[in-house]
Amino acid sequence: VGSKERHRTLLARGDMIRDPQPTTFGAQTAGRAFHLLQAIVASPVPLTLQSLAAKVGLTKSAAYRLTREMEEQALVTVTDDRTYVPGSALYALEARVMGRLNLRTVA
Repeated sequence: VGSKERHRTLLARGDMIRDPQPTTFGAQTAGRAFHLLQAIVASPVPLTLQSLAAKVGLTKSAAYRLTREMEEQALVTVTDDRTYVPGSALYALEARVMGRLNLRTVA
């Protein structure tokens, strides 16, 4: 089973995802941010910072730094009760991708 399929399965089950070992610092940071974003999107309920960090295997401070940047980019939104949900920029990206998607090619 490939890495992508494994991550999809883990997220679907709500399991924690560990980072693969990227070769560069920038790739590691991007991978961690992506895992956080995947966990937020896959969750049926908004997640606290602590539960989000635990789900992807990061410290709370590392998760905070990454989610803060994603919040600046509107990829995630912090609710009034300090939980994380997908942000407006993520929905905008989805709309652009879906508009370009050729369903015959993907299916």
